[in-house]
Amino acid sequence: VKDADEKVKDAAIRAMAEWPDATAAPDLLDLAKSAASETHQVLALRGYIRVCRIESSRPAAETAKMLIAGLAAAKRPDEKKQAISGLAEARDISALGAVAPCMDDAALKEEAANAAVRLGRDLWNRNAEAVKAAMLKVLEVSKNDGLKKQAQETLGHAEQRLKETAPKK
Repeated sequence: VKDADEKVKDAAIRAMAEWPDATAAPDLLDLAKSAASETHQVLALRGYIRVCRIESSRPAAETAKMLIAGLAAAKRPDEKKQAISGLAEARDISALGAVAPCMDDAALKEEAANAAVRLGRDLWNRNAEAVKAAMLKVLEVSKNDGLKKQAQETLGHAEQRLKETAPKK
């Protein structure tokens, strides 16, 4: 990666982006942030997101943290969408917290809304308040009727959970 020959450097970055596990993740993230060429930044970031998404015994919260770092490093909507899609699979409340603000970006809102619903369906029982807020945002921004229906159903589950856990008067 540090070779003076651009062809060697390019080949090394491409090889790292195809790494079979997440051991290359820290180096890929560093390259995504610091590579001199935009092409190498994009290759490294896409590789980083790909290796983060490889199934492993890593806890969901750690995977979410890694993908949140990828989302933060992404400059272009395509890479941001890839990170959001990965976060949808992370099944951790921090992932929901990261995708929710993306619904404010016109280029990302549908991908983020989809991720929020996917996460909400898994998290409403443990994080009803956060899921409720995210589903209300999905209903506000999404143009997809099917997705809005799923958000409404998930919102209903979250609201029911909040009623069940509310302190008795």
